Amino acid sequence: MVALLPILAHDIPWSAGGLMRVFDVVSEEGTLNNAMFPAAVSRGPIGPAWQTGTLVAECLSQMLDQTV
Repeated sequence: MVALLPILAHDIPWSAGGLMRVFDVVSEEGTLNNAMFPAAVSRGPIGPAWQTGTLVAECLSQMLDQTV
């Protein structure tokens, strides 16, 4: 949501619940973003979540930059 809200929904009131109904977040099982038991995760989601948000923002920015 950190990447989606400012880039794709900058002109509407922010409602994370409403926007999450529109987007599907797909993550392969066994990765840092979708760990499987018995993976130790404790504070693990913080780093991958930040990196994923940065990656999504970069991809969306490049996609929007290519529009005419």
